[in-house]
Amino acid sequence: MYTFTLQDWVFVSSPASGDPLVQGEHGWVDVGPARDVVFWLQVASRDAGIAGSIELVYETAPLKDDSLFMPAASAITLAESMTPVLTTVRKGDSGVAVPIGNWLRWKLRHTSVDIAWSVEFRIFCAVNPAYVLEPGRDRGVHVERGREALPRAESTAAEPPPKCGGCS
Repeated sequence: MYTFTLQDWVFVSSPASGDPLVQGEHGWVDVGPARDVVFWLQVASRDAGIAGSIELVYETAPLKDDSLFMPAASAITLAESMTPVLTTVRKGDSGVAVPIGNWLRWKLRHTSVDIAWSVEFRIFCAVNPAYVLEPGRDRGVHVERGREALPRAESTAAEPPPKCGGCS
C-alpha cells in the first residue's frame, strides 16, 4: 500500500450560495490504477449554520478532467471529532458505483441551500495498487485475484554467435 496526503489541514468556508465546493486541481492526487483505497478523514472544526449539515464526497476519475469525476463512495456527514473517520472503497464491492480511477479528489456540499458554512479538516488515503513492480522488471504485474494476468516479457537478447572451429 502507498499513502498519499489528499488534503493537508485546511479551513474552508462557503458563502450562502448552495454550490458545492470542489478541491482545486492542484490538490488532486494521481494514485495510478488501484484495487482499493482507504480514506482517513479528521475534522477539527465545523459550522453548518442553523440548519442542515456538511457532506464530503470522495470522487475518482480515470483522467485529470473535471467532467469525468464520479463519487467513489457514499457521502459522509461531517462531525467535529479528532477521531479519524475511515472509509474503505474496494474494487468489486456491491456499494461501489464506479471503479477507482487514477485520480482522486474531494467535494464538500451543504444539505440546505443559502446557508453559509465552514469546516477545517485533513484527508489521507492509503492505496493498494492494481499493479506492482517486481525487482528487475521494467513494467508492472497485474495481481488481480492472486495471479499474474500480464505475460512476462520475453527475452529479446540475441543468441550469441556460434563458435567457429578455430576459436577456443
